Amino acid sequence: MLQLALHRLLAAEPLETRARRPEGFDLAHYVDEGGLNFTLSDGSLTLELLLDPETAFHLRETPLSQDQVMEETADRRVRLTATVADTAQVRWWLLGLGDQVEVISPQSLRETIATTLRQAAARYD
Repeated sequence: MLQLALHRLLAAEPLETRARRPEGFDLAHYVDEGGLNFTLSDGSLTLELLLDPETAFHLRETPLSQDQVMEETADRRVRLTATVADTAQVRWWLLGLGDQVEVISPQSLRETIATTLRQAAARYD
């Protein structure tokens, strides 16, 4: 499937030929299954995160997954567990949260995020 960044298009022209929808294709299902994400593997990630309460508030209203569970911890952060697709967007989102989140598991993701943040911090030293 071809995906285009529509905000980069300057103009469009209609074609003489009609669009062909693949048999059995359902756009809503495609989007729900992560079809517009940059998938990194066929598997999923079982995330375990520690979040600041303010950040966790938004995820109560818009969960990451149907199996998301949230619970307060002794240090007032919120432990979130959820199964998500293994995508680049998940990593970008986590990095965008900065010091509002700590990735607990999976360990490989925790190490990737930690390395990226250390390298970013080194640029400011």
